[in-house]
Parts: sequence; structure tokens; C-alpha cells
Amino acid sequence: MTTGSELQQFVLQDSKNLQDVVLPVLSGCATFGATLALSTAMQKFVGVSTATKVLPTLNGVASVCLASLASERAAIVAHQWQNNPSKLDLEQFKADVVATSQRVVNLTRRMSSKTLKQYQQIQQEFPLKRRNSINRSSTEAPVFTPKIPIHEVRVCLLGLLTFKLLGGRFWAISPSSYTHLGSFARWSIPCSDAYATANQRVMIEQMGRRWGCHTCGSRMLMGPVNKSLANKSFRFVGDHMPPKSVAEQMNRNWLRKLKILPKVHFRFYPQCVTCSNTQGSILSKATHQLKSQVGFAKIFKGVTLHGSGGGTMAHFHGWRFRINHLTGSAIAAATVVQASDRDIAKGNPKRLRKWQEIIENQIWKLLEMK
Repeated sequence: MTTGSELQQFVLQDSKNLQDVVLPVLSGCATFGATLALSTAMQKFVGVSTATKVLPTLNGVASVCLASLASERAAIVAHQWQNNPSKLDLEQFKADVVATSQRVVNLTRRMSSKTLKQYQQIQQEFPLKRRNSINRSSTEAPVFTPKIPIHEVRVCLLGLLTFKLLGGRFWAISPSSYTHLGSFARWSIPCSDAYATANQRVMIEQMGRRWGCHTCGSRMLMGPVNKSLANKSFRFVGDHMPPKSVAEQMNRNWLRKLKILPKVHFRFYPQCVTCSNTQGSILSKATHQLKSQVGFAKIFKGVTLHGSGGGTMAHFHGWRFRINHLTGSAIAAATVVQASDRDIAKGNPKRLRKWQEIIENQIWKLLEMK
């Protein structure tokens, strides 16, 4: 029978374990969000937005992988600092980074001269796997293949899977174009080129409060209120997507005039007043530039209204929290929860390998059933 003292000791131990996990998990979440914010800022700097083709998805996949690895490292550092702050020497950490970088530079220099002696020196310094060959002659130079960082691959796959399970979309990490679907676009309703009706305004308001502005993600909890339609309060407007001026330019394309391509249809997305005003200003300026161009300049260097709201003009939303930022917390929890200090220092590769084996066994069982 459990005594009161034993129960109290169990509760205290469980509370201590929870405290040991909180800081690494929070660090992982913050690091994941900060890494994605940095990716969003860099994409805005180079002119990539949600209106860009292909690149947002590719950049998103790479960003999630990098953020997953950064979250794992942040959780390890937070755990080490929490257990023994005096042993966490940041100066030594910087020195190790510099030393590693110097080793990589030296390796690159030695790789320029491909002699057997230099290959052997490289093999001693870095974990390269030698490829065996039965029929290779003794005079032939050995072939080396780099060792795949399988643990890092598992961390990236875990991050990608968790990110998708939490509703993340890779392309939505890019800055939001004002003339294209924003990063926070979820639900929409079909519409014509006319203004929203009373019923449509109600639906737009519900979508906005549920998902936020499709451009900036704000739910306008403290924003201005529009009084209209029988004195009802509305915080969101119906944004034609694509905007009407953009759709008119797209429909003037000869492929659509010949009905080879279908005409552009509209849908309403919720948008806050601030983003709506910014969109109007951008389109007004782009339309003025388009009208001022004549002749060959209009044909070869014409302004495309569709892309006018993207690039460096796109909205930066990197610091807005999203539920998929909890991917960093999941990575951190997988690293530190109920793990020894030795396993945590290595990133807990045994746990990830075990999870991989479980998944593989389940897949094989499903295949055998078929």
C-alpha cells in the first residue's frame, strides 16, 4: 500500500520531470518559429512571395527541415543549461564552430589534389565509408562514399510530418502577395464581380474570425469595426481573388479571348481593412504605370497587375504565431522527454530509430494483408 510520503515523493519527482521538459520544449517552439520567420524575411528580400511559382513550396520544405534541426539543437542546449548552467560555455561553443569550419576549409583544399595519400588523411579525419569492390585492381584508387547523416534525415522527416499534421502548408511560409492568395488563405466563397451581399458579408465575417485575414493572418480582435448593413459590426471585407483589375487583365489574354483557356472566376476571401487599403494602393499605382506605357515598352516590359503585389511589396508575417510552430515543441519533446542526459546530448537517435522500425513494421503488415 502506498504511503503518504511515497505519494508525495512521486508527485514531486513527476513535477521535477515536467519542469525539466518545459524549457527545452519552449525553446524548440521558439526556435522553430524564429527559423521560419528568418526564411520569410529572406524570401521577401529576394522577391519570392505566394504569387511566385514552385519556389515557395521548395523553400518551405527546406525551411521546415532546417527549423527542425535547429529546434533539436535548441532543446539540447536548453536541457544542458537547465541542468548545469556553469558547464554551458558559449565561448567554447563558438571556438568549436570556428575549428569545425576551419577543418572543412582544409578538407576542401586537400580535395583539389586527388592522391591516395590525401584520401587516406581525409578518411582519418572524417567518417567516410569505403566502398568494397571484388574485381577492383590493386592499382586502382579506392572509391569513397560519404556517410549519410541518417539521424538528421529522421529529424527532418519527423518535422515535415508533424508540420503537415498540424495543418502547415509549405508555400505559406513565403510572404503574402497582395494580389494573390495570402499565406493564411483557407476557406472562401464563390462570388461575381459585384460587391458582397448581406449574407456574403456574414459568411466573410465568420471566416475572418475563424481563420483571420488571408493576407496578414490578423483576426482583428482589437481592430476597427465597420458599421454597415443594418448597423451590424464587421471587421473584414470580402476580397475578390484575384482582384477585379487583375482578372480583367488576365481575361484580355488572347488564349482566353479565343476560349482556349477559361475565363477567370472570382472568390471572396476575408481581408482586414489595412491589407485591403494597401492592396488598393498597390493596384492603383501599378494601373497608372500600365497606362503610361505605350508601344513596345508595353508589350515587352509591361506591368503585370498579377505580380504587382508580390516580390518585395509582399506582406511579411514571420512573427505571427501559427499552430504549426508547435512542430518545434514536438521535435524537442522527442529529444528530451524521459531520456538520459547521454541520449539527449546525441539527439536521442535510439528513439527515432525505434519509431522508424515501428512504422516500417506497420507498413509491411499492411502490404502483407493486401
